Amino acid sequence: MIAIAQFTNRRDAQIFADYCEAKGWQVKVEPLGDDKAVLYVSAPILHLVHEEVLHFQQHPTDPRYQAAAWQLAVPKDLKLPKSITPLFRRIWQGTGPLTVLVVAVCTLLFVLLQIFPQQLLNELMAPAEADNSWFSLRWLTPAFLHFSIEHLAFNLLAWMIYAGRMERQLGSQFLLGFLVVTAVTSNLLQWLATGPNFGGLSGVCFALFGFAWLYGTRYPKQILHAERTDLVVSLIFLALGFADMLWVNTANYAHLGGFVIGLVLALLPFPATKPR
Repeated sequence: MIAIAQFTNRRDAQIFADYCEAKGWQVKVEPLGDDKAVLYVSAPILHLVHEEVLHFQQHPTDPRYQAAAWQLAVPKDLKLPKSITPLFRRIWQGTGPLTVLVVAVCTLLFVLLQIFPQQLLNELMAPAEADNSWFSLRWLTPAFLHFSIEHLAFNLLAWMIYAGRMERQLGSQFLLGFLVVTAVTSNLLQWLATGPNFGGLSGVCFALFGFAWLYGTRYPKQILHAERTDLVVSLIFLALGFADMLWVNTANYAHLGGFVIGLVLALLPFPATKPR
């Protein structure tokens, strides 16, 4: 194999190698000292990988590279248990109209993103610079963009469970306001920290985790509460993201900001309500 590029960060080298593997290109990453790595490629595809590695060096946060990492992270021979259908049926029945609408919008945009990627990213991702765009919908719309089927599935599953509970307990209007406030807040924090190259509903999902946990603690007899295992897993995922120990680049500041704003909103005084 031929050495084609040297990376100053092994994690970047592995992300690019995952992308090549998803494309069916045979490459190999060999670590060096000081967190560096060399990428080797077979001769027949040298020109293809060379062009792509130049693009990666200029645009390392391009969503297609993260999508490949998400795709390879899920086992290809994963078989769902037979009981998964009733489980999803129960989750679906526990949702409301706004919860279902958001699922539909995210799914539709994911499909369109595969057909018109650049056009959709130009219109819906956060602006490169604020300028006169402070009141633009583009501070909200990145929450509805997902870059792989796994990315979409994980976020929508969490959304359906916890947003569904919120909609049943506090109503569609409350969920709509919660969605707008937490999406804009978490997107803005991520934009301030890293720039516009991010997307996904996970900032809102972390806000739902934080809200459901504190709300369930304050009102233990209500249906809106967070499962302890879900909360622990989300916090571990958040910590691993900031420690740079995950297989993909994650919107860590959106996750943290969403979780905190969810806790803050859960401190509001709520009247006694019955589930819808």
